[in-house]
Amino acid sequence: MPSRPDLPPRVSGPTPPSRQERKSPPWWLLPFTLVAIIAWAVIDIVKALWEGRKTVAVLVALALLAGGGWYGYKWYTDPPAAAIGYPTNPSFKSDDGNVMLTVPDRAMKKGTQVSFTSEAKYTESVTDSKLAFKPVSTPVDIKVAQGSLMSDKVAVTLKYDPKLIPKELNSRQVGMVVYDPDLGSWVPILNAKADPKTGTVTALAPHFSWFAAIVLDPLQSVVEVAGQAIKTVVDSTVTVASWTIGLINNLAGNIVKDLFGIAPELKCGTTSKQVEVSTASALDMLSGCVEAADKNDRLRLRNGYAFPMLTRDLPKGITLAESDIWDNGADIPDLIRSSFWASNGKMYLSGASLASATVTPDLQKATLTMDIDSEAVATSIGLAVLMAFSPSTTAAKAALRVAAETVAKGKKIADMVDKNAAWVQQTYGTLDCIVGASHEPIDSMFGQDGYETAADVAHDCLGTTLDGLNLEGALSEVLSSIKVIPQVIQTVVYGTSDAVLASLPQQLDGIKMKPPAATVIRKGTATQPSTPKDDSKASTPATSGNWGNFKSLVGTWKGGVTTLVIKEDATGIYGLSQFTCLNNPDTGTFTWCVIKGNLSFMPGERSSVWFGTPSATVKEDGAPLTPLPETVQYFKQFAGNLTLADDGHSIILTVAAQPGTKLEYCDSYMLKHSNDPSSPHWARCDGNP
Repeated sequence: MPSRPDLPPRVSGPTPPSRQERKSPPWWLLPFTLVAIIAWAVIDIVKALWEGRKTVAVLVALALLAGGGWYGYKWYTDPPAAAIGYPTNPSFKSDDGNVMLTVPDRAMKKGTQVSFTSEAKYTESVTDSKLAFKPVSTPVDIKVAQGSLMSDKVAVTLKYDPKLIPKELNSRQVGMVVYDPDLGSWVPILNAKADPKTGTVTALAPHFSWFAAIVLDPLQSVVEVAGQAIKTVVDSTVTVASWTIGLINNLAGNIVKDLFGIAPELKCGTTSKQVEVSTASALDMLSGCVEAADKNDRLRLRNGYAFPMLTRDLPKGITLAESDIWDNGADIPDLIRSSFWASNGKMYLSGASLASATVTPDLQKATLTMDIDSEAVATSIGLAVLMAFSPSTTAAKAALRVAAETVAKGKKIADMVDKNAAWVQQTYGTLDCIVGASHEPIDSMFGQDGYETAADVAHDCLGTTLDGLNLEGALSEVLSSIKVIPQVIQTVVYGTSDAVLASLPQQLDGIKMKPPAATVIRKGTATQPSTPKDDSKASTPATSGNWGNFKSLVGTWKGGVTTLVIKEDATGIYGLSQFTCLNNPDTGTFTWCVIKGNLSFMPGERSSVWFGTPSATVKEDGAPLTPLPETVQYFKQFAGNLTLADDGHSIILTVAAQPGTKLEYCDSYMLKHSNDPSSPHWARCDGNP
């Protein structure tokens, strides 16, 4: 959309009889009236009390309070208009009579002026919109030249040319669009109503910008939105609002459907002689190779799962170049997700697709551990709405290219410089909101309950975004329609291939049991010890290194009678409240004791916790005891990896000395529900190590 033309604006003030103002009462009337009423009431109360009529005195006092309260309330809620400068029912009209603004009481202050600038050359930009609209009026720029008008209160009325309506359509297909500079696109105002008798269409203005009357175009049976070809139907039964809502529902279904499928074959060019990769995953759904390059080798991965995957924080030696971010997204929604997660230090792998990362010279050994993108459905719903009102596909891709370059340079999206930067920032802000609010366990990610939760989260975050863009009122029907999207998604998901659909439960179970991982190692790198050499090394707080999801582990976690307290400085304390210790070596007697000890995290591809030498105290009086040698050895075997469980409220400790053994520690939320037999979390977090 070009910038606004530098033409002398035609300025309009309120039209008669809007210049008439309500007369305010004399300034002395209120205080005089109040003093008179109060004086009369006080005299009457004193007289009644003197004569012993207490009931009358009370009634007069109550009447005084009620009357004064009502009078004050009316004065506060309906003050004289002229006292604060509000004209009565003003309206504005352009010189040619094609545009009119109707302003309700108290929606503007005295002295407000508005300019109207029509430009026929902008008609083409409405026609070029990716939506099936074509203009039936000349676009007009409505600008508040002086004073202010309240958005979502002022009605904009545009005259349209009935001759431009296709023969098979009528005024029901007429609507209005407004240009939103932050989205860089024309947005339909879904509350617009056409009046065929006057040949006008009226809508509440979400903000003041360019406006145009439009009609649905029956020739556009297919529209391209965000790289998606969406089939549409335009006939005399649909309206602009119903057509738009239908488009968003279909778009949401298509975006979710793209999460499924069968990944293409992984092909690499010249194999690197310096770096190699090995993968481990349930059902062998993850594979990889490393291509040789001039400076940095390139890791290529094939995500065979039907779900989009996210790596945990990228380890040292693995980064995402602009080409990686771009190649990891096949269409605009995936390009957005790829650059969004790259800005959060993670690599995004679309479901059933290929992806890449860059291996830098400082890599020795690193492991990329992956989890399902459990917010994928919620972000798909959010993107469906935002994509419908995004810039053209060409402009959107250009903006996302700049975003990818910005992220690859380690800069923030807020530093992005591009004419469509505002649209990218609004989109990223919405995804940020969704990710922060959605913590669905992967068990319910694909199911009716999961879809409904995702829709609720997307609804709330989109409401915040649209409100910030002054579009929430104009698109309120879009937000309401999100409640229907879960049924649309479920229909789409069940429409995927039988082979993919049948394998979903097995894939989910496999990922829960064994998160996919790719280990990249520089050839010739010495094998690192799997356990620390001594306790002194294990008890040293770590100040650097790759911690993966360490920050999310900070807190108190309990499992049965055991407790882990993980601190911000990568150290912690473990405790066992019911244990036996040797009380008297001479007599061989034992007593209940509390075992405590320090723990710390060691740098590595995963968050690894190591236990130091434990100490013991008597449970009753806190006197120190010497733990048995067996107890010391017992705790050492727990040195291993800590990973967040699927629901985010528990962690799992893998016992290094007992392969396949896992202990679960939970927070207060999970512990509460573990004791509820009706909860899906029942009977968890209660095992002893």
